[in-house]
Amino acid sequence: LNEKKLMGFTGADGVFLRKCYNYIIENIANPSLSVEDLGKHIGISRVHLNRKLKNLLELSPNELIKSIRMRTSVRLLMHEKENIADIANKVGFSTHSYFSSSFKEHFGISPKDFIIKYNDPERIENYL
Repeated sequence: LNEKKLMGFTGADGVFLRKCYNYIIENIANPSLSVEDLGKHIGISRVHLNRKLKNLLELSPNELIKSIRMRTSVRLLMHEKENIADIANKVGFSTHSYFSSSFKEHFGISPKDFIIKYNDPERIENYL
């Protein structure tokens, strides 16, 4: 989920998705951020949250959290002068290795190779 896609939703669905997105962004550094936390914040059960996100985005709540973590990490990798381990912590991964494997699974390239290959902000739009 990115900001452009969020703006395509209006009414109650738009409000719901922006609440989800904002809560995840506000808590992105927390490796313990859970679907239960998100549901409590939104005020709906885990089952209803799952159903609603699947219906709107074709993503589970866990997939949504991970997607937002990954997209945020792309921005940080491109614009922060920190090492990959620090960025991993900023997006809620407790270990550098888990972050690297998740990043590679999500984007098909390691964070290190991503930095080398796409160190041009205009070229990263495909990842956001």
